[in-house]
Amino acid sequence: MLKAERETIIRWDSDEQMVHICSYHPAVWRRLDRKGYQPARNRTIKGREVGRDYLVPLRYFRFSFRALDAPRRPAPVWLWKQKTLQKKGRKNKVTTTR
Repeated sequence: MLKAERETIIRWDSDEQMVHICSYHPAVWRRLDRKGYQPARNRTIKGREVGRDYLVPLRYFRFSFRALDAPRRPAPVWLWKQKTLQKKGRKNKVTTTR
């Protein structure tokens, strides 16, 4: 399946209070699997899985994405560890901290 053919369709109605997600994109499958949702239907072509359908209760549905041309969010500052670099001189060692 071509990258341009990988699509995700999200639909819901007010009566049923369920969100129907039909996805042909493995990254979306992994995201839904991590959240604990099981596929309601698997779509196959010639024995190869190409798509999955999920049912998610409307009250639990949250989905966000980043635009492809947008930069990734930087890691929180508290996760950074100071790096200690050691430089070797001819006669003595100098230690610097960034």
